[in-house]
Amino acid sequence: MQITITLYVSICLTYGFISELFAKEFRSNVLHFAFGISKSHVLFNERLANVLSENGYNVHIVFAPVAPGVDLPDFRNNKNVEVIKINFTTTDIFLTLGKQWQKNIFKKDSVRNIFAVGRMFQKLLIDSCKILSKSSALKQQIETIQYDVLLTYCLDICPLAFGWKGKIPKTICISPSTVIFESVASIVGTPIRPSFIPNGGSAYSDKMTFFDRLCNSLLSFLMLMYPQLPISAHKIEENIFKTVHGNDYKSIKELNSNIAGMLINGEASLEFPRPLLPTVIYLGDLLPPKSSQLSTEWQHVVEAENAGIILFSFGSVINANFIPWEIKKELLDAFSRFPNYTIVCKLSVDESHKYHLPPNVKLFNWIPQRELLDHPKLKLFITHGGYNSLLETAKVGVPMITIPLFGDQMSNALRAERKKLSLVINKLEITSENLEKKMKILLEDKTYFDRAKQFAGFIHDKPLSNADMLIRYMDITIRRQKIIKSAVLNLNTIQEFNLDSVILATSAFLVLLSLVR
Repeated sequence: MQITITLYVSICLTYGFISELFAKEFRSNVLHFAFGISKSHVLFNERLANVLSENGYNVHIVFAPVAPGVDLPDFRNNKNVEVIKINFTTTDIFLTLGKQWQKNIFKKDSVRNIFAVGRMFQKLLIDSCKILSKSSALKQQIETIQYDVLLTYCLDICPLAFGWKGKIPKTICISPSTVIFESVASIVGTPIRPSFIPNGGSAYSDKMTFFDRLCNSLLSFLMLMYPQLPISAHKIEENIFKTVHGNDYKSIKELNSNIAGMLINGEASLEFPRPLLPTVIYLGDLLPPKSSQLSTEWQHVVEAENAGIILFSFGSVINANFIPWEIKKELLDAFSRFPNYTIVCKLSVDESHKYHLPPNVKLFNWIPQRELLDHPKLKLFITHGGYNSLLETAKVGVPMITIPLFGDQMSNALRAERKKLSLVINKLEITSENLEKKMKILLEDKTYFDRAKQFAGFIHDKPLSNADMLIRYMDITIRRQKIIKSAVLNLNTIQEFNLDSVILATSAFLVLLSLVR
C-alpha cells in the first residue's frame, strides 16, 4: 500500500514538473502597444506587462514615448519582456499646444480649448502612426514572430493594422482609464445607452435630467460619428496604411473583426452600473497588497507630532509652475487653518520663496503617493481625481476632496461622490473658505471615514485577485477557437434602438386614431 501511494505521488510530481516545463517552453506571445501619453497610462501598461510575464507570457512592448519625460521602466531583469522603442519627438507639439493647454487648465472650459486638446492628441496619434509604419524593427518583429494576441488602445487603429499585417488572430482592447469611449464600445459590442451611461468627458452622472440626457445623447452621438469623418485620426491613419500597403490593406471594419474583448483599468464597484459583455472585464489595481515602507526622510515627515497627515496633489500631468498664483494662495490659506495637521503638498519647491508658507505645510516636487496613502496617519487626500489616484485612495479607505481639472476627472469625481467617498470642488470655485468647509466636514464627520473603510473592504472582497483574473481571462481568450461577438455589431443605429419599430407602431397608432375619429 505504501509503495502504491509513493508511486502515485511520484507520478503526480513528475506530471507537474513536465507540465511546468512545457508551460515555460510553449509560452504565448503577446504584442503590446503602449503610448507614453502620461505617467499614469505608462504605469498601467507596466503593471500589465509585469503580471503577464510573471505568469508565462512573452510580452513584446512597442513603446512610443509620446509625451516628454514619460518612459517605461527598465525591464532588463525580466527576460520575458522585450521593449521595442520607437524614436518619437514631440517637443514642438508640447511646447506650443501643451503649454497653452496647461495655462488654460484652470480657466472655464471653452469649445476652443477642448478642440485644442483634441487637435494635440490627434496630431500625436497621426505622427506616431507615420513613424510606426516606417519602422523596420517593428516590421521585422511581426514577420519573424507568430503572436497569439495583440494588446492595444482601440481608440487608435494604427496598431490594429499591424495586428492584421502580422496575422495575429486576436486583439484585446485595453483602456488605461475607466472610460469606455463610444467609438470603442461600438467596435467591442458594448451597448451604448446615453440615457443612463454618461459620456466619459462629460460632467454627468448616471442620474440625469431631461436636459442632461439630451446633451449627453448629442455628445455620445458626436463621439460615435467622429471617427467616420475624413478629418478624424481613424481616416487619416487608414490613408497612411493604404499608402504603405496598397490594395492589400483591409478596411477598418475588417480590422475590428479580430477584437475579442476589452481590459479596463478600473474597479467595477467604483463605476456607474452599465451592461457589459462577458468579454469585457475590469482589472482594478494589478499590484499585490503589501506593506508600504517609507524612506527615513518621509518617516520623519509623517511621524511628527500632529493630529494626522493631509495629502495634496494634482497628479503627474499638471506642471505645478502653471498653477495660477491666486489658486496657490487660496490653497495655502486654507491649509494654514488646520495647524494640528501636517499637510504634504506636491508643489514646486523652487517657488517656495514666493510663498508665505504656513509651518504645517511641507512642499515636495515628488511624493511617494501610494505609500503615503497607505499610512495609518493619513486622514484626507485632496486630489485632481485621476483614476489611478482615485483607485489607490479607495483601496486604502481614505476620504477625498476631488478638484477635477480635465478629461475623465469630472466623471471620476462624480463616481467617488456618488459612493460617498468624496466631496467635489469646481476648479473655478477654489477659495480658501470653500476648501476649509469641505475639509472640516471630512475631518470631523466620522461617517465619511467609516464609509471609506467599508468601501475599501468591498474592493478587497473578491474570490480572485485582479492579477489571477487577468491571467485566466488571457488564457481562455487565447484558447477559445471562436471570438464571442454580440449581435449588436450587425445592427445599424435604427435597428439597435428599435427606431423602425417605434416609427411603424406610432404611424399605425396615428392611422387608427384618425379612422376612429
